[in-house]
Amino acid sequence: MIQRCPECGRWCATDSKNFIERGFSGAGRQVEDCGKFGEQYLEKLGKRIGQAVGAYTSISRGIYETIAGYKYQFECDCGHSWGTDNEEDDETAYYEHECYVKELVNDFFDLDVDCEDDEEVKEYLEELDDAHSNEYNTDYTRSMISDTVAAVYLLGAYRLDDNRKEYFLKGALSEINESLSLFDDKNSHITKGLIFAESNQFSYYSALKELVYSKDIESHSYFSIESIKNANQ
Repeated sequence: MIQRCPECGRWCATDSKNFIERGFSGAGRQVEDCGKFGEQYLEKLGKRIGQAVGAYTSISRGIYETIAGYKYQFECDCGHSWGTDNEEDDETAYYEHECYVKELVNDFFDLDVDCEDDEEVKEYLEELDDAHSNEYNTDYTRSMISDTVAAVYLLGAYRLDDNRKEYFLKGALSEINESLSLFDDKNSHITKGLIFAESNQFSYYSALKELVYSKDIESHSYFSIESIKNANQ
């Protein structure tokens, strides 16, 4: 089973455990938890003392986990732990779709945007559209997809004359606004600033405002905006 950690957002996987496995696992966690607690105050010596205490009290923890422990017990690298007995809580399909979307986003770097009639670009946009309509989408994946569509349009605008440029920039702006409505990401604001800078409909003040605003946001970047600039060189 796979679930996203409610604390840090990392994906975590675990196997189901029967009552005997839950007991041994609970006893092991008791030793580990007590060791970590002791280490906070007395470093290595405290860790050893804590582990000794944990070993002494592990039987009761093991019995408790055997009776009341979860069938699926998750342990995240961030230190958060949780569990479930409900197999319908499995989020594997969401995890696999997110991996697919990330691979699709990475394919952007190999894309050759020459003109609006380019078949490779059309096929790539169709793939993004199909991914966007997937039932296992989340705000995170929808935002990634909209960011990428906006980047494709923006890169296309760099390579077109002024008569067709504004059409592509309008499409890019629509996609980046959709992305920002789902996930307030620094890279999205940078992309929006570049759109404003390229469009005749917006001032450089608008572009600068977006770029400055982006510096104050924690970024969950999907790709570097420099890649868009480098692709145009």
